Amino acid sequence: GGSKGGGGGRGIPAWIVVLLPLSRRLMSLFVLRLFNDAVESFIVHLAILMLLYATPTRSVVRLIPASLVFSAAISVKMNGLLYLPGLALVVALQVPVWRAALLVPVFLGLQVAVAVPFLGFWREYLGRAFEFGRVFTWKWSVNWAMLSEEVFVRKELAWALLAAHAVVLVFFGNLRWANMKRGFLDVVLFKNSVPLTADFVVTVLFTCNFIGICFARTIHYQFYSWYCQTLPFLLWRTNYPTWLRYVNMHLSTTPL
Repeated sequence: GGSKGGGGGRGIPAWIVVLLPLSRRLMSLFVLRLFNDAVESFIVHLAILMLLYATPTRSVVRLIPASLVFSAAISVKMNGLLYLPGLALVVALQVPVWRAALLVPVFLGLQVAVAVPFLGFWREYLGRAFEFGRVFTWKWSVNWAMLSEEVFVRKELAWALLAAHAVVLVFFGNLRWANMKRGFLDVVLFKNSVPLTADFVVTVLFTCNFIGICFARTIHYQFYSWYCQTLPFLLWRTNYPTWLRYVNMHLSTTPL
């Protein structure tokens, strides 16, 4: 949460959200073109809502439904993995790490269940369903499009972006999300160090996703659906003056 002048998620005018469906680009993605990005986005936001209803908790059982729905989102499109570092932090701050590990087989179990019809072609399924080495077409990318195609397709760029992604996640994990004074491990072990409010959970997850998008080598136009719904909240979490947030919101929704 936050006040009118400071960075916080509360106090966001409801009409701000109305700007998003007015976007012709988003209407095309969600209604006309029926990209699976839009389906994944809906499911992952449903998982976040379920997580908010379960948080705070000391019972790992209460976190199972949200974990299953997160896994379902990833079964639709792999970009849901961008939320996982933030999700892992939120879970680890609530239950002991050994209990949190019990969610891993639950998470993977759904992936196996989805894969059952394709077990006769399991190599092809794994290669296509989790194609981490795929290089998208430079021509259609809107992320890092300032680079030449020769630089864009180089593996060195991919590794550099992955390393930068990891560094920024560690920075936010240690200095932003949990306001840690003794280090990441101490705060995870002493769970009461961080108040698990809805504002905190949403901030961690939305920021984690946005960081991943910033360091994605390729972002096509349909990928706007990965984060467009989070922009109003993220802008209200900044320390910008209120009037500048309105300006940014209008500028952000125009290209969307």
